[in-house]
Amino acid sequence: MSMAINRNVLATKGEYGYDKPAEPDAVPYNMSSWQDPNLPAQDKSFTYNPAGAVALLKKAGYKKNAQGIFVSPSGKPLSFTLIVVSGWSDEDTDAALIANQLKQVGIQVNVHEVTDSAYQTQLSSHQFQLAINAAYGGPNPYYVYQENYDPHGDADWMQFNNPGVNQALEDFAQTTNAARQKQDIYKVEQIVAEQLPTIPLMYGATWYEYNTSKYTNWPSASNAYISPSIWNYEGAAITVMHLHPVH
Repeated sequence: MSMAINRNVLATKGEYGYDKPAEPDAVPYNMSSWQDPNLPAQDKSFTYNPAGAVALLKKAGYKKNAQGIFVSPSGKPLSFTLIVVSGWSDEDTDAALIANQLKQVGIQVNVHEVTDSAYQTQLSSHQFQLAINAAYGGPNPYYVYQENYDPHGDADWMQFNNPGVNQALEDFAQTTNAARQKQDIYKVEQIVAEQLPTIPLMYGATWYEYNTSKYTNWPSASNAYISPSIWNYEGAAITVMHLHPVH
């Protein structure tokens, strides 16, 4: 699936050019100092290769049926349901694009646009096959990794549980030594990049808007003292404390 997804198309058409294509290790692009310099090249960037995806499926014994969908040796078609919240226009577009791209290589994806409450219920109860989801993150990659790949993380919807990742994240949280923390992150990077417990798509932009006619010193890319998105509830109070009235 990952090989057959054109992330550049998602970024330009689904996200209007605001988001950047993601990398296998899921390290946010503005945290490159945390990326292991010895990470193999294939773990640093995705290659859009639909022909390669088809070749892998054929090698595994899959064959296309009359509808052009690959079927496993046991006779099970590669058909999945992808849930996304109805009204989240960018992600709805992304979902449609992904479904179209995967169908071109013989994987059927049926997009179901659902309410936010139904979406959250399916995620938390692990009653889904595919879903487009976002990670909130923090000041370093630990927050993305802990949230998504720790069995106790708030967004480990896929129930990923890897002893190496668990130990590295626990070790990271037990020290303030930056060098040791980087070594812990390096361990997680390689496992995440090679096992793909999720399929990273894009680095999400921080969406919000503000008006400088009355106040200045709002958070921005060059003045990122806090994440100002509406879902960062503590951010509003911190933002207010940093604003300066226009005289």
